[in-house]
Amino acid sequence: MLINIFSLVKIIDFNSSDWKNGRATWYGGPQGAGPDGMSIYTGSCGYGKDLGNHFVTAVQTDGGYDYGLTDECGKCIEVVCVNGPTRGFEWSELGKWAGCQEPAVKSVVVKITDSCPCNHPNEGNKRWCCGDREHLDLSYAAFDQIAIRHRGVVDLKFRPANCADQGKVISYY
Repeated sequence: MLINIFSLVKIIDFNSSDWKNGRATWYGGPQGAGPDGMSIYTGSCGYGKDLGNHFVTAVQTDGGYDYGLTDECGKCIEVVCVNGPTRGFEWSELGKWAGCQEPAVKSVVVKITDSCPCNHPNEGNKRWCCGDREHLDLSYAAFDQIAIRHRGVVDLKFRPANCADQGKVISYY
């Protein structure tokens, strides 16, 4: 019996209009707070520990550090790490040093539970959340699925997803 292996392969179609360009950093840790003191349990959306799992994200907002800053709370998105203007190419802002585990191959579905406010005491927010493109601050767990944590910041493609898939890791080849 002959099997056509090409029928088993999934490929990301980034030409599809539902994919957007963005950038991501990470925050939090297994107990909630990460090295910067920011916790996945104290998000602007007010979920507390009722997150479903640790695959969550904060979205860029123009407001200050306060609850209820985003009307995106509870929505889910699929994110995939790609080489781009921030890192991964000779011409990238942070150089050719890759931040993706496997660029444009693996994605993860995250739920929006927090905001990444531009006006925040954390100086990193001013650099990334006030930036020149849409920004997601992924939880440590989500970032680790698609990127190399010590690189700190990566480029993304992202699109809306079904929240029943929160935490799902998808491999494209």
